[in-house]
Amino acid sequence: NASSNTPERYPPFVSITDPNANQSFAVGSNIFINAYALDTKGTLPENAGLESVSFYVNGKLVAVDTNAPYSVTYGINDLGTHNIVAKATDKDKFEATDSRSFESAPTPITLPQIELLYPPDQLKVSKGSQIHLSARLLTTPDPGQAVTIEFFMDGLRIGTATQDLVDPLLYHLNTPYILPTTGEHTLNAVASFAAQQPGQPGQ
Repeated sequence: NASSNTPERYPPFVSITDPNANQSFAVGSNIFINAYALDTKGTLPENAGLESVSFYVNGKLVAVDTNAPYSVTYGINDLGTHNIVAKATDKDKFEATDSRSFESAPTPITLPQIELLYPPDQLKVSKGSQIHLSARLLTTPDPGQAVTIEFFMDGLRIGTATQDLVDPLLYHLNTPYILPTTGEHTLNAVASFAAQQPGQPGQ
């Protein structure tokens, strides 16, 4: 939808090349906005050429580029539809514009995943036995994220694990758990990162 908004015999031309129309990006990401623009003739020979390409997002001027290739890096801070306008201005002060829209969506959340290492499945122990519990994270937390690993038996929390001193993805229950009753029991390890999103339990 490139167009010249001022009648001129030799108008400038501009076309947005990036991002693609209706492309979706995560909030918090940076995108490149690129435009192809040119002006081959002017009202006088010396007036041929572009003066600048201005970039607008949702009506707000975000950058003015005076040299090809015409581009700007834009940081997405909010959700919804964003309208980009690239405006080329030639040396005669005539203008042409092109526009397109893109979408922004919430930043994807990577849920923690964990594997219960010990005790193994179908382990047979007697009432009063001491059970050592260990689990391993299968997803690496982002730097600065707090990690909590908890162990549950039959849905009841029995303790919080401590990180291994050698392997940062390995966690142990410091005190062995004493099996209180006979019968079949289900053990789970649940991981939570800073966002407190529960992970997939290992059992």
